[in-house]
Amino acid sequence: MVENIHRLSLGTLDSFFGKIVRTFPLELGLGGDFEILQDHSSHLERRRVLRKMFSPAGATPDDAAREFIEAFKRATFGTEEKRLAPRLDRFLDEHQELYLDAPAPAAWGNPARIWPGASSPWLAPVADNDRDAALQTLRAWAGNAPESLMNEKQRQRWHDFAATLEDWSPGAELPKPVAYVLEKVLDQWDALSPARDQPVDVQLVIERKKQTLPPAACAALATLTRSIFHGEFTRRIQMTQGIHTVLRGYEAVYGDLVRRSGRMTFADVQRLLMPEAGAPVLCSTSSGFSLSPDARLLIDWRLDTRFDHWLLDEFQDTSHGQWSILRNLIDEAIQDSGQARSFFYVGDVKQAIFSWRGGDPRLFREIFDHYNAAAPGLIAEGRLDKSWRSAPAIIDMVNAVFGHAIALATHLPAPAAQRWSDEWRDHVCARPALDGHAAWLLADTDGDAEEARFALTLRLLQKIRPLDRGLSVAVLVQTNDTATALADYLRAQGNLPAIAASDLHVCADNPLSAALLALFQAAAHPGDTLAWEHLRMTPLRAVLESLRWTAPEHLSAGLLREVHTDGFERTVETWLRRLETSGAGVPPASDGARASLPVSVASPRDAGVPPATWHGHPAHDSGVARASSPCASTTGAAPSSLSPLDPFNRERADQLAEAARLFDETGSRDFSEFVRFCQRHTVREIESDAVIRIMTIHKSKGLGFDLVVLPDLASNSLSTRRRDSLAVKKDDERNTEWILSFPPKLFADHDPALAAWMAEEESDAAYEKLCLFYVAMTRAKLGMYLITEPVKTSSRSRNFPRILAESLGTAGDEVTIGDLTLPAAWSTGNPAWFRDCPDNACAGAAAFLPLPDTGNSPSDPAGRSASRRSGRNAAAPFQPVRRLIPRTPSDAKTGTLPGALVFGNTGNHAAAFGTAVHNALAAVEWLDTWEADAWTSALLAAGIPEPAIAEARACIENAATCSSVFARPDARAEVWRERTFEVAFGDTWYTGTFDRVVIRRDASGRAFSATIHDFKTDRLRDDADHARAAARYASQLDIYRRAAALLTGLPVEKIETRLLFTKRLP
Repeated sequence: MVENIHRLSLGTLDSFFGKIVRTFPLELGLGGDFEILQDHSSHLERRRVLRKMFSPAGATPDDAAREFIEAFKRATFGTEEKRLAPRLDRFLDEHQELYLDAPAPAAWGNPARIWPGASSPWLAPVADNDRDAALQTLRAWAGNAPESLMNEKQRQRWHDFAATLEDWSPGAELPKPVAYVLEKVLDQWDALSPARDQPVDVQLVIERKKQTLPPAACAALATLTRSIFHGEFTRRIQMTQGIHTVLRGYEAVYGDLVRRSGRMTFADVQRLLMPEAGAPVLCSTSSGFSLSPDARLLIDWRLDTRFDHWLLDEFQDTSHGQWSILRNLIDEAIQDSGQARSFFYVGDVKQAIFSWRGGDPRLFREIFDHYNAAAPGLIAEGRLDKSWRSAPAIIDMVNAVFGHAIALATHLPAPAAQRWSDEWRDHVCARPALDGHAAWLLADTDGDAEEARFALTLRLLQKIRPLDRGLSVAVLVQTNDTATALADYLRAQGNLPAIAASDLHVCADNPLSAALLALFQAAAHPGDTLAWEHLRMTPLRAVLESLRWTAPEHLSAGLLREVHTDGFERTVETWLRRLETSGAGVPPASDGARASLPVSVASPRDAGVPPATWHGHPAHDSGVARASSPCASTTGAAPSSLSPLDPFNRERADQLAEAARLFDETGSRDFSEFVRFCQRHTVREIESDAVIRIMTIHKSKGLGFDLVVLPDLASNSLSTRRRDSLAVKKDDERNTEWILSFPPKLFADHDPALAAWMAEEESDAAYEKLCLFYVAMTRAKLGMYLITEPVKTSSRSRNFPRILAESLGTAGDEVTIGDLTLPAAWSTGNPAWFRDCPDNACAGAAAFLPLPDTGNSPSDPAGRSASRRSGRNAAAPFQPVRRLIPRTPSDAKTGTLPGALVFGNTGNHAAAFGTAVHNALAAVEWLDTWEADAWTSALLAAGIPEPAIAEARACIENAATCSSVFARPDARAEVWRERTFEVAFGDTWYTGTFDRVVIRRDASGRAFSATIHDFKTDRLRDDADHARAAARYASQLDIYRRAAALLTGLPVEKIETRLLFTKRLP
């Protein structure tokens, strides 16, 4: 493979599918190239579709709009919300993809599919008169029964049941009095069932006492129960059909308005390539076009000639839809009679934790069985049970828990336990001499349980001091909310540099950004008094007064003018400068407040530097919007300005400006849209070994840490399924059989079809939950600590701590870690393992230590792994692994560019227009082979807009650029066009694309010079703009030069860089 690396196509399945669609756009029904919608663009397109649906040509809603509204009412019966837009957003987020998977109405709320042959006992309708008569009978019995047969509490129960049942509507939450009686009735349903030949007295336990019901009351209860069930199931069927109607109406507009114009999501791209079920949904048009099976096979045939070997990693997370796209291609490789082709797939079904995202772990075994049934031994199986990551103590604990078949069978549904046992093999440690420790620690049960686990986590980290010893550390939890809370706790109570490794809403989690967004909100809506008053209670008040913008109307006029001239990025930076110079800075936080402040770490050097305050209040970075209520000035005067020495707010200010830059690239000038964009904008904290990372178990998959703490293992039953509103039943081929708005568990438990579906779902949920905890317990290299409350012997919970108790036992007493003695249920290994890792005097720079010099070349595998194989001892001090920081060359550009220079393309977004111009220029190899008319026709056919083609053509035909850029310097010259590269410089990994590189070679073929041409579509007004732009891109071009030197073998001084601006404004 090393010798043929240039032939390797390496990437994600999403990127591979995208390449296929770009290669065959016309065959797939697209007019040309397509654009992948990002989060903000996707929201804008949704708003555009809904506006079209609700804004017909006439003054009143048309029939389609009215049908949509009525269907939405049916689909969302029983839910209440004042604002329609958020409700619609959530509705479409939850159901749109499901509709595209199964658009046929026959699958949605179809009783014939859900209950074939009318197999449900609850489908027969109950007449209203019969229901009313049954209620009257029950009331009369409850009111007239003597005290010897019914005490007052029981009588009240029956009265409450009748009263609340009369007010209840099917589809709404079942009232507690009704649910209470209904549970009792269903426990005795066989006796109450109207199918019995003779009526009998039935005993129910009401208010902890048995009560005998006469036959008339039994018959009335049976009638009411059938009425309740029939009403609920009928309403669920109607809701499901209403959901389908809503989605069908939305998709009819969305498909024509968005997808047909080439704007798609990753899921759209995948579905476009799926045979049969998926492709016609997205390819269909009003003219009836759809992708024929023969055309689909033709695409597969053309792709088959390009790839001989297929390697698929993390296969347990592959979806059935993804496999359906690849299946024909892999069939050809596997059945190659010459055995010159291959198929290799790797995965671990015990780490299948993404089924909620479409991952299908059953595929792994199904594919193996399918091909080997046709030709035994066609696919060979190899097991990777030897662990090179974890110390023996970790492996011992993993084997003890997940290899304990009896414990798993006791606490998991039988199918889930069997699936696990079929795949399980005891693990073996590949490095038996590695020192380590694993323990199950018990938190104090007095007081708040979660806080007790957090406190024990803190004590453990303070004792081991992993960062001081150069150890990587992660605390793994189950939810982002818990990660945020724990990170806050460790910072506040222990002053530890803990970061919740989740997406941070950096424009909404601090008062500075909240105030600046209020500025734009008030300008967009002068009548928004909340936004205006917010501004008046922040340091921006002084800035507004200095500009004499004393009313919202003044702000609107002034800010609109600034954004029109400079764009959002430059406007935000202008206001930040005004804020910093408007008055005295905020004093630093006191030592007492400092301990409670979360630390925002821009780099390890910032660790331990507390963020400053805003009006004396801590600025939090926990990912929760806590700045919605401004902090009022206590003196009545204008509050003080932002301190220029405040690292936290300085970082958030830079991130807000970056968000503004990204918004500028959309070409929009809409203030409200900008505010919404910023509120949704997220960033991920830079990874560093110099912080304690708090992350969800899902995010930790594929990672390893020297020390892992697991303080969030408690949960409800392992078999608790995800609470999706729709039940989806699929056959063995993963085709959708039926969909139903799922009723509450009380109803589903007593319907055979729904109970069977729920049992399958609960089994799958239990298996995935066990996989989740397996992933958590296999991330540790040296030390692992599980923290729970003591498991009560009387507990009947079927959760993970119960599995721990049965597999590990609870006979442990205490364990001493360092000089810290803690209660423990189980322990193995050396509790003092970390003492062999010496204190690191520069712990804050741990992530930036140079790689150890082993004396080997970087390509020598022995040299790369020597430091790890040597173990940890005084003779070979610990060296943390360097983690490269991903960047693109454009990240290095500096300076500002007025927004007015970017938005000069009518009808085109600036970024999309720039891409189109680049594509047009990339289609030119050399001037002497360029045919302008043929080039233009090809670009038009590919969907490149005419303005972009015209701008590119003018650039090519310009006398100044013809000879220097596009002319062939000699016969031996080589040109790279839109060539992607990956290079590492220092601690940074750069991913970039050269627009055009011309390489000159001598007679022997050796390169002796190269010129990098970088095309820019910035709009320049004069020479001063040109100079500013050149300075702005200087750092980016320097990275290009260094990358080209590395790739060509030329010295840097032999590589020239040139900026080509495609147009100057008149």
